[in-house]
Amino acid sequence: MKLRNYEIQTLNELGLSILQARAYLALVRLGSAKVKTICKFSNVARADLYRTLNSLQELGLVEKVIEVPFKFRAIPMDQGLVLLLKRRSEEEKRIRSKTLYLIRDFKKSGNSEFSEANDSKFVLVPSGNLFIARVKTAIDQSILG
Repeated sequence: MKLRNYEIQTLNELGLSILQARAYLALVRLGSAKVKTICKFSNVARADLYRTLNSLQELGLVEKVIEVPFKFRAIPMDQGLVLLLKRRSEEEKRIRSKTLYLIRDFKKSGNSEFSEANDSKFVLVPSGNLFIARVKTAIDQSILG
């Protein structure tokens, strides 16, 4: 029952820290477990594990089982992934909204950056996403006239 790197990486991309991903995956595999067992399986230091488990509880991915000693258990992986995807989607919507507001606010203030972009000049544009965006903008502007 070894933790696989791609699982940890996927959970990290969904918003969990590496420690959170390791602890969550360990609990999913172990079912209900004591901190000592989770610590051994996840390879997360005990002091870090308590903090990590608390943060996973706040996210709704882990539940504390009231026993002596305390045990923890993870919600099923499919439910956890849906929860993380939903959280990530809401975060993207929030960021998109803030970005659109920033663009509108920037245009309203009459900042010279937007007007300079329309000036006819030669510019060196690096390859990659910026290059593609510049070409797309140039094409759109030529079509719209």
